[in-house]
Amino acid sequence: MGTADHASPSEKPAETVVSKSPIEQEIDSFEKSTDSLIATFPLTIWFVQSAWRGVADALRQFIRTKCLNVRTAEQTIAAEVPAALVRECSLISRKRDQTEIALKMISRSFVVSLINQYDSFLGGLLRALFYKRPELRNASDRVLT
Repeated sequence: MGTADHASPSEKPAETVVSKSPIEQEIDSFEKSTDSLIATFPLTIWFVQSAWRGVADALRQFIRTKCLNVRTAEQTIAAEVPAALVRECSLISRKRDQTEIALKMISRSFVVSLINQYDSFLGGLLRALFYKRPELRNASDRVLT
């Protein structure tokens, strides 16, 4: 049935392996890591914002349906929580606060991660450069750790 011209799905075509210099490897690694952070940041923020909206909606619904003397002023809702429901209200409020804080922390974490990647990139680049040209390291009066 098969001919020599057709490879089976499990056979991979021959690949040409090109050896990259350590500097090229550092650049590729930096590019891939920063690209992955940049690509996942919007998705992560969207997910946490969605969770925050869901909890905020749940809190608004709780107040409208289970609380007394509900008052609305601009974008603030105030109400009296029945004593039997204080714990439930506190749990929902806590979840809302947690997701709100997470939004801020995740944004900061991504910035810190980008800075970390850049720092790692510079260190790897210097290491690769000094490996390739050791005389540069010896010519410097500074101590490198």
